[in-house]
Amino acid sequence: MDFSQSGGVERSELIFFLSSMLTILGIAFFAQWSILSNITSTIIIFFSHPAGIGDKVKILDVEFAVEGEIVDIGLFFIVLQGSDGSVLSIPNNLFLQKAVVRQRRPRPRSKTKED
Repeated sequence: MDFSQSGGVERSELIFFLSSMLTILGIAFFAQWSILSNITSTIIIFFSHPAGIGDKVKILDVEFAVEGEIVDIGLFFIVLQGSDGSVLSIPNNLFLQKAVVRQRRPRPRSKTKED
């Protein structure tokens, strides 16, 4: 018994349908990986504290360098404010994957008996 005659579906239509479904699944898995990568990076940033709000950072890449002060650390992005006032959103996974030069914000001195 030939499948293409029994179900009313031609082989080319079945192949087209299956390849379309595999493409959609591939895109969905890629999007899921990106989201999970950012969430995992957020957890790593939270526990390892490589930088904090108020720290000045420079993120180095082969093609560009991004520089600014960290104003927010969110679930998916670290928000930097540039020296010119521009606001930059850097994905958390990029922050962990690239070289980062960090200058900690000045900490307030604790008062001693001499002060």
